[in-house]
Amino acid sequence: MDADFQSDAEKVFNGSSGFPSSYPNLQGGFFAMDYSGRVRAIVGGRGKKTSNRIWNFATDSKRQPGSSIKPLAEYGPAVDLGRITYSSILKDEPQENWKNGKSGPANADRVYHGDVTVAYALAQSLNAAAVQLCKTITPNVGYNFMKSKLGFTSLEPTDNTLAMAIGGLKYGVTVREMTAGYQIFGNEGKYYKPYTFYYVTDHDGNVIDGLDNRQEIPKQAISSSAATIMYRLLNNVMTHGLGINANISGWETFGKTGTTNDNKDSWFVGGTPYAVAGVWTGYKMPKTLSRYETPVAKKLWKNIMKEYLKDKEKKEIPKDPDVISALYCTDSGDLANPGVTQNTAVGWYDRDNLPPTCTMEGGTTESSPPEGTESGSSSSPESGAESEPPASSEPEFPGTGSQEPEESGPQSEDSLPPAESDRDHRGQNESQTAQ
Repeated sequence: MDADFQSDAEKVFNGSSGFPSSYPNLQGGFFAMDYSGRVRAIVGGRGKKTSNRIWNFATDSKRQPGSSIKPLAEYGPAVDLGRITYSSILKDEPQENWKNGKSGPANADRVYHGDVTVAYALAQSLNAAAVQLCKTITPNVGYNFMKSKLGFTSLEPTDNTLAMAIGGLKYGVTVREMTAGYQIFGNEGKYYKPYTFYYVTDHDGNVIDGLDNRQEIPKQAISSSAATIMYRLLNNVMTHGLGINANISGWETFGKTGTTNDNKDSWFVGGTPYAVAGVWTGYKMPKTLSRYETPVAKKLWKNIMKEYLKDKEKKEIPKDPDVISALYCTDSGDLANPGVTQNTAVGWYDRDNLPPTCTMEGGTTESSPPEGTESGSSSSPESGAESEPPASSEPEFPGTGSQEPEESGPQSEDSLPPAESDRDHRGQNESQTAQ
């Protein structure tokens, strides 16, 4: 553990920059680790610790992850398999017979956007597009990826469905699992199992077998190039998408929001060059969060990470040199064509998996640019060493202002047992969508 990081996290959790004082029973869990697996900080709940081995909302509680699971369940595996690029076109349209004979899932804005790029779909957390992608690679791919490559133990066999694409799980997952999963986007695709000690010895000073983390060998969960592309996509969420209020000025960040369909759980999971961290907020006995409570997860993440980084030396997240930048057409998702493409944005691609060149003329179909859009310009792919598009300036966190449009997550149709103590979060009503 990192004593300073732990202190920073506890200070924010229990201070004026954390939870709103008008909601004294709102709870949360925070988990942070570095990119070698070492756990840096854990906050198991809000308030003063009164005893040892009490319930921990960061490591014990299984909660519905909402859309924070999208990078792990479909986008990450799809990029790694070469099924999508940064700007591939996804169909944001409903599935027939999604629930009780009705089509779905709904997007938070209650609108289906048609053909959209991967960058836009992830930045705006479009549910229908995510489910279409999950259907393309099959739920089995995402389910097995999380189980075998990312160490998820909370997933149930009944979670292996399309509903998993937007967080529809029988019981849910822990903040620890989600945070550990996101590390792959900041360390070139490697997964380290989180640990809280270096090694343990017996009374004779001999290291006990199985209790030595000093030479831990990581799993290569996804390729280095796929990890870099996913970092770029999730950085775009921070600079132009629903994560903008968690962005930290002057630092490379990546992350994703998550809110369940009846708004009982709110998440933010993301990383900086030094650490990856996850936050869950909600109630011990789940109940709907108000519009003032939903943004708290992002606020906690940002304020804790800002405090942790304030005296750190600047450094960057490692990136694969084979990932290069290029302008793409926001209509077709293909590389921009000089003299033809009218609306472009900057994308990031494996040099061995470049899209074709666009032949389409006309305006963009995306309602807002997923990157700094450049109208009437185009270029060929260039090295990733090229200067990047400028990030937006750090926004003011709205605090108790209006809630952002958030994403839904229909849950498994299986009947669920009542929650025991705080161990299991019951499934959500699929007819609802968080606003």
